[in-house]
Amino acid sequence: MKERSLEGICFPLLKGRLLLISVDWHGYCVRLDDMKTKWTTYGIGLISLALMPALATSLPAAEVKLEWEDPKTFSDMEEDGFYSEKLFTRFSEKFEDFVKEEASEYLPEDALLSITVKDVELAGEYEFWRGSGFEDVRIMKDIYPPRLKFSYTVKDADGQLVKEGMAQITDMTYLWNVADPVRRSKAFYYELQLMEDWLRQELKDISMAGS
Repeated sequence: MKERSLEGICFPLLKGRLLLISVDWHGYCVRLDDMKTKWTTYGIGLISLALMPALATSLPAAEVKLEWEDPKTFSDMEEDGFYSEKLFTRFSEKFEDFVKEEASEYLPEDALLSITVKDVELAGEYEFWRGSGFEDVRIMKDIYPPRLKFSYTVKDADGQLVKEGMAQITDMTYLWNVADPVRRSKAFYYELQLMEDWLRQELKDISMAGS
């Protein structure tokens, strides 16, 4: 699919195929949810099939429970300026799978991590003042960083509370973090990277205590 550039923003000639597009600091046009990304994901999936026997013998993972308080009130879960249930479904499924996988790397296998997501603000923003053709284009700028707000508890195998708190996290330099173009082109990359950093920083001490 051909692309054209205007004011440093790449977008497709065929409207309605993308959720989010931007130019990162490497100069690449980041494309999410398009055919190229889907085929890339498909190719990686085929490679992963060869690893399934090894995964089947992996150790049990920590239990993770994740709840969403009220998605319709989130700061930004919108497409075309309105709350989108489809967007929330895509985001929540990817977010939950990611958190469960990442948390198991830091928590003892008998631990329980419970998270209640209270607010989400996706990276980027719509700028409707740009006029026709930008209604479904999410613009990526430093002033539009991803933000997450959630409460959490960590309990041990006996149900005893190990850690709890309220987290409000963001990354004002999200566009400048070093990452290869393939990773940055994945859907919700910036939000997942933000959560990955928090999991690593907050749970590493629990992992050491349980080892």
